[in-house]
Amino acid sequence: SWEDAIHKAVEEAAKSIDNISGIEVVNQTANVKNGKIVEYKANIQIAYRADKELD
Repeated sequence: SWEDAIHKAVEEAAKSIDNISGIEVVNQTANVKNGKIVEYKANIQIAYRADKELD
């Protein structure tokens, strides 16, 4: 499902991006073979807080 695709994308991004605070789903697509959906895809934008020390 698209929901699963979104969850997987966030989980994968969280491996390399700290402090994720939200997402925006930009679009959703699917691959179809023989009249059936075989793969769900979701493009997302990720919001996160970047920590930076101030002098």
